[in-house]
Amino acid sequence: GLSIHAIRANYIMQYANSLIGRQFKTISQVNIFHVRGLVSDEQFAIWRAVGEFAAPIWVPEIQNLDEYLVTDLHIAAGNVMDAFAVVDPTKILTNIKLHLVTHTPEDVIAFGPLVGVITEGYEAFNAVFRFCSILSSHLAPSRDIELQLADQEALKHRLAGG
Repeated sequence: GLSIHAIRANYIMQYANSLIGRQFKTISQVNIFHVRGLVSDEQFAIWRAVGEFAAPIWVPEIQNLDEYLVTDLHIAAGNVMDAFAVVDPTKILTNIKLHLVTHTPEDVIAFGPLVGVITEGYEAFNAVFRFCSILSSHLAPSRDIELQLADQEALKHRLAGG
């Protein structure tokens, strides 16, 4: 079975534009079973390649770096690029996320397992953003959040000696 919690499909569909890493992991693990027969063979190859690429991204600890980079990550990234090249080669040039796929082996060397790098920064900011929203007067929440974040940045700048 999958190593994930129960899938909350209604929640994922309702908040499709604000999903977090855990939900993307879920989608990448199960989507291939749902799109079979709904998309062309070429598009299915993309979904399969993305699913195979996503698996090594969520590895929390790398035992053998050479094997991980060469066998798992590099080949999986190449398969994603090859699958997109068959369907729409211009996507490779115009979509920055596809370009970043080619750099994942170098990123692993520089930063270690990407699961921590990917989620920690964004989720930490989400907590700050959510806190600012809670403290908002709710009359102009965007303005309140902006002012609170600006105040925090100014304090950080002053504390850093700037």
